[in-house]
Amino acid sequence: MNNYWEGKRVLVTGGTGFIGTWLVKELLEKGAKVSCLVSSIPSPNSNFCKLNLKEKVNLLLRDLSDIKPELIKEDLHKESIQIIFHLAGQAILSKAMQDPFRTLQVNILGPATLLEAYRTIGKDKIESIVLCSSINAYGDNGGKILKEEDPLKGELPYEVSMSCLDMVAQSYAKTFDLPVGIARFSNVYGPGDLSFKRLIPTTIKSVIMNEPIELRNEGQTQRGFLYVSDAVNALLNLAEKVGKEKMVGEAFNFGPDKNHKIKDVVEEIIRLSNKPYQKLNLISQSNDKERKNQFIDVTKAGEKLGWASRIDLNQGLQETFKWYLDYFSEEVRK
Repeated sequence: MNNYWEGKRVLVTGGTGFIGTWLVKELLEKGAKVSCLVSSIPSPNSNFCKLNLKEKVNLLLRDLSDIKPELIKEDLHKESIQIIFHLAGQAILSKAMQDPFRTLQVNILGPATLLEAYRTIGKDKIESIVLCSSINAYGDNGGKILKEEDPLKGELPYEVSMSCLDMVAQSYAKTFDLPVGIARFSNVYGPGDLSFKRLIPTTIKSVIMNEPIELRNEGQTQRGFLYVSDAVNALLNLAEKVGKEKMVGEAFNFGPDKNHKIKDVVEEIIRLSNKPYQKLNLISQSNDKERKNQFIDVTKAGEKLGWASRIDLNQGLQETFKWYLDYFSEEVRK
């Protein structure tokens, strides 16, 4: 079987981050030649370094939101890049509330800089670009099931940054007829996520360390959780189809086939721990800035890309919990 990725020269921005690390690993295993554009050298403690990826890629130290497109254009030329994945950005909602300006700067100017460099090089040199967005780009959905044609109307800083990223990508694609794909992800989880502001890493850490967990709205809020290998598969699938079929600014929802209550997710993690954990506090108070239930339709991804999530929540949480057990055991030994 022909391997689309064999020998492809690929740039991954944010390639040392949570999703980026697993994407880079998969690309290397498929025979691609990978460059990672990052704003800082990865920590030896990162999953990227623990998987021994640092010596297998070309690291480009750049801050996309703070440099001119000409410099990125030089990098793309020098590395003979054929395909681009843009994953760099500020993806923590609470950080966006604390520092909205930096979030908007990184999440909007970053992709705009990359797209401008791409535009000036031309689609005859680069086959496709795929940008990571979020279902948060839709803003407050009022509990409805969201489809790709629904309007983007973010209100909170992170939501706005995702709405703008998405629209900037579509603008460049449609104005200049560029092969651009946009991945709108639900909540991605899995081994290697060291952002302990997200629900699953925070919950696992709290259970392992026997720290209290507090859930607002009695944990009744529903979310979709997508295992990281399914997210990587979605990105690869989308990039391949964008390049072959010359999709121009098409967006796709990627998420699981069903949502889960936050309480059920936390209780499943507690069950997997096999520990007598008794510090789960359910409070009725809700956060006015937190969106309630989020539902997305992934029919388009199935029909046009042949994509579907493969890892159910129970299996994904088992693999994730094992990884964190090893991680924290190693941290204790240090």
